[in-house]
Amino acid sequence: MLQARVRMLRPEADPIWYPGAGLLFVLPGKRSYAGVQVFRDPNHRKELTVGLRTPHDDSPTPIARVPIAASPEVYTRFDHGVLTVGIAGSPKSVERSVKLHADSSVGRILMCTSGAFDFQLGNGLAVRPLEAQAQAKAPERGD
Repeated sequence: MLQARVRMLRPEADPIWYPGAGLLFVLPGKRSYAGVQVFRDPNHRKELTVGLRTPHDDSPTPIARVPIAASPEVYTRFDHGVLTVGIAGSPKSVERSVKLHADSSVGRILMCTSGAFDFQLGNGLAVRPLEAQAQAKAPERGD
């Protein structure tokens, strides 16, 4: 099973870009990606949209919209051809699963536009903005 999580730390809109991030599994075949995307939709300015991305779709299918201030932790899992996306700590109704034609992935993609995001892969690898890394830094010891 492959899994990953993403949380938007700063969802403020940029004058040009709307913040968005995704955790995608690369599947066999040309342009074949599946996973979760969280983003600010210009049509829903006060909410974050959580979307399910399936192979060969240019846009994710929204599964939920949450207030921007909520800064939810969004997750995705890929297990034996079943893709699951959802919001951590929310009811099961905010989780969607879909059976894909591929049983395994050949890679993973972390993607983001403007904004700041905290990514966590299932193997423990974390990607955080510099200011989040500085806050999480262990205190220095004095002699």
